[in-house]
Amino acid sequence: MLEEQVKTLKGSVIMMKEDATHIITTNPLERHRNAKVVSFRWIEDSISVEMLLDTTGINNNLLAPKRDILKGCFLFSNHWDNFKDKRVVQESIESQGGQIVYDFDSSTHVLCDSRLDTNYERALQSGKTVVSTFWIFDVLRDGVKHDPKMHIHMYPKRGEIIPNADKLIISISNYTGMARERIKFMINEMGATYTGTFSPENTHLVCNE
Repeated sequence: MLEEQVKTLKGSVIMMKEDATHIITTNPLERHRNAKVVSFRWIEDSISVEMLLDTTGINNNLLAPKRDILKGCFLFSNHWDNFKDKRVVQESIESQGGQIVYDFDSSTHVLCDSRLDTNYERALQSGKTVVSTFWIFDVLRDGVKHDPKMHIHMYPKRGEIIPNADKLIISISNYTGMARERIKFMINEMGATYTGTFSPENTHLVCNE
C-alpha cells in the first residue's frame, strides 16, 4: 500500500536511509542529515494535490501523535514475512511502543483482512482485538488508537456479500491516496465490483465534489 502510494508520486521505496531523499516516520523528533523527514500524511496530501508539497519549516509535514500510542499492542499476522513495506511498518509500529509478533498466544491484536481468515474466529474466542491493515496505517497516521469496530475499513471484511450487490459496477472519481483505498475496500466489502475507469457498463460512480 505504501509502496503504491510512493509510486504514484513517481518515487520508490528503499531500505537504506543513506540513499533516501525522504524518510517516512511517525516520530516528529527524527532528523536526518541528507533526507527530508515526512509523515504518512505528507504522502497522502501530496497525492491529493498531485504535486510534492513543500517540506521546509520545522516538522510542518509531521503529525505530532501521542508517543507510545501502541504501547502494549502485540500485533500478530500469519503474513508478516509477505507484508509489503514490512520494515517501514515495523519500525513505525515500534516507534509508537508496539511490536509485531509471530506467536498467536502472545498477541493482543490479530491482523485479519477477511473474516474468513483462519485466525478470525480464534481471535474472537481468545478475546483478542481483531483489526485490518487499514487500522495499522490509520493509527500511525492519526496518533489515535481507533476502535476498529467503529470504522468499517479498520475491521476485517465480511465473508458474505449484501444481496444483489454483485450486480453493481462502481467507479470512483476525484478521490486519491488512502481515501480512495478506503472506498475501494468498502465497495469490495459490500460485494460490488470496482473498476478503475468509468464506462457505460458502470452502474454507479462515487464522486468527491
